[in-house]
Amino acid sequence: MKTKTARLIVTVGGLGELRFFPGTWGSLVGLLLAAFFHLLLKAMWGGVTSSFLVSATLLGVALAVFAHISIRGIETSWPHDDGRIVIDEVVGQFLTSVWFAPVWGNLLLGFVLFRTFDIIKPWPIRVVDRRWHHPFATLFDDILAGGAAAFVLWIFEK
Repeated sequence: MKTKTARLIVTVGGLGELRFFPGTWGSLVGLLLAAFFHLLLKAMWGGVTSSFLVSATLLGVALAVFAHISIRGIETSWPHDDGRIVIDEVVGQFLTSVWFAPVWGNLLLGFVLFRTFDIIKPWPIRVVDRRWHHPFATLFDDILAGGAAAFVLWIFEK
């Protein structure tokens, strides 16, 4: 993967380069993508299928891992979990939001929950963040935060 392409992917078109709250901006992109997929698939096929959601999530994870590995090989000066890398927030927030109907309550609560888990990093998210120093770990802690946020959102929805 070329330097420019990898950098565009991991910074989500440059959002990671913003001075203020780049992770929050990346999360907002993930939220909007989840809502977009729901609305598009509902308009086209009458609804969203679980197989599509799993496929879209796995594709996002694969793209993020590939871009992470590429950027770490290119930008060796970037520290572990550099703040400019926000593709992981996109994937984590997408994972939180895509499994629920795109109504304001779900979107807002899912966003707040994901950002809280991503920033506070409770156990086991903290373990992954502090002990793993591999490009996948940068993404995996956000996948765990997204899963935890989705679980809490699921409890609130019941």
